[in-house]
Amino acid sequence: MKEKKQRLFFALEPDKNSADYPKLRQTLSGLPRNCRPVPVDNLHLTLAFVGSVAPAVRQSLERSAARIAPVPQFHICLDQLGYWARSRILWLGTSSPPPALQDLASQLRDTTAACGLPTEHRPYLPHITLAKSVPGKPTPPVSTLPLRFHFRRFGLYISEPAPHGGSVRYTCIADWPLAPN
Repeated sequence: MKEKKQRLFFALEPDKNSADYPKLRQTLSGLPRNCRPVPVDNLHLTLAFVGSVAPAVRQSLERSAARIAPVPQFHICLDQLGYWARSRILWLGTSSPPPALQDLASQLRDTTAACGLPTEHRPYLPHITLAKSVPGKPTPPVSTLPLRFHFRRFGLYISEPAPHGGSVRYTCIADWPLAPN
């Protein structure tokens, strides 16, 4: 019997208890009506995309992620609104990625490669996708930027179809702590 593949990625999830989380929600609510905002529960900052893998590869990824070199907790300041015209994606990013974030993303990229999976060759650009099918770059409410988040953990997420149709649902299936500062 063929094993069902799982679509996975490593990511950071903005803390819903953060003082800036309501401003992140406000940014979403201020988007034009003619785009597809990402559901608020799906907002994340991707560290490494894995793709569709068998359960045995997932287990290997989890073991490898648990053994990466310690990375300290960090803050990120999301201060840039970006737009990729070709894919029509609106995103929120940072003008100064913390070194710990870059280190974590690099180690996870190496982890996926060590598990025999293809890796992204473009430079890592930390961002949170806000909306898809955006016809042009909108201007966010000035009061919402910058947004600051502190990250204490990273996780392995699965992308699954939402029940009864609709958009996909991202669920954290394993997570690991970042080192205290």
